[in-house]
Amino acid sequence: MHAVTVLTSSRADYSIYKPLLQLLQQDPDINLQIVVFGTHTSKAYGYTADAIRKDGFTITRELAFVLDSASPATIALSMAKTVEQFSQVWQQLHTNLILCLGDRYEMFAAVAASIPFSIPVAHIHGGETTLGAMDNVFRHSLTHMASIHFAGTEVYKQRIIELTGNNNNVYNTGALSIDNLVHLQLLSLAEFEQRFAVNMSIPTILTTFHPETVSYEKNELYARELAASFKTLAKDFQIIITMPNADTMGNVIREKLQTVAREIPDRIFAFENLGTLGYLSAIKHCVLLLGNTSSGFAEASYFPKWVINLGNRQDGRLITDNIKTIAVEKELIVATANLLHQQAVPAIHHPYGDGNAAVYMHNHIKQYLQVLS
Repeated sequence: MHAVTVLTSSRADYSIYKPLLQLLQQDPDINLQIVVFGTHTSKAYGYTADAIRKDGFTITRELAFVLDSASPATIALSMAKTVEQFSQVWQQLHTNLILCLGDRYEMFAAVAASIPFSIPVAHIHGGETTLGAMDNVFRHSLTHMASIHFAGTEVYKQRIIELTGNNNNVYNTGALSIDNLVHLQLLSLAEFEQRFAVNMSIPTILTTFHPETVSYEKNELYARELAASFKTLAKDFQIIITMPNADTMGNVIREKLQTVAREIPDRIFAFENLGTLGYLSAIKHCVLLLGNTSSGFAEASYFPKWVINLGNRQDGRLITDNIKTIAVEKELIVATANLLHQQAVPAIHHPYGDGNAAVYMHNHIKQYLQVLS
């Protein structure tokens, strides 16, 4: 039996992993080990480790949340402490393959600690580009540390090959988030209202805004402009806010958004975590997405939904016809939201796969492990 260790540091990556975790858990030839760290184990971020257990998975190791990310210094210290934590994990936990996802600094630190132990790494969502976030550096670093790569589109597969100079074990599997959309029974309007106390039959904007970690000093201005736009938009729309990642200046944005939600509680609703089912259902029922989250690219194009992509965080990603990128300015945000709400969303040739990414990844993992043994 092969031990596959999956690293999950936040609600965001866990919700993407889920269909693959289910296949790995059911496989009698694989010993699935889940290591939980980062914001999963922070009460301030909703202690989402419990959601993993409620979904029927066993957590192999749960590491303490190390530091909040109020400044570049705390990010750097958090990375150092995460490396220290994982130096013990990789020394003590037998692992044939590490599975990691994305581009977070916590994920980078966890995988970097494995390099002296010569443990093979599989990386999901390499080859993508986000020029407005420091995540771009960590994503490409994870690509160079990995031995097997699962790209979300053919464009991203080719970029991985360019980065590594090698096409061995590089696969265009499509995005796991599309698996969730294809196979999950999303909540109806009535079920969503019962669970979250929000009636989405009223025109609703779904928003997630993460800090721009390259130009982090601008985030206070962005938070003010975004909150001001919500006050105006709330006259014609409901707004569902999901909170930002633990990034530099994330708390500044978080506090501003929580304040505006308290000021207009009958029209603006702030959630730490809707969960996979709740969040995807919110995308289904909203009139548009607003912010700078990666779900505005793969998931939103599935339906499709209009997306107002704010600022530079996601610069470099594949842009489909349903996405409009604008500056983080109140008047522009309000005008664009009102304009798009009156227009039909264009039809899209979906670039992110057929909803079987988990099956493809599972098969490639099995083949890779057989070669190793």
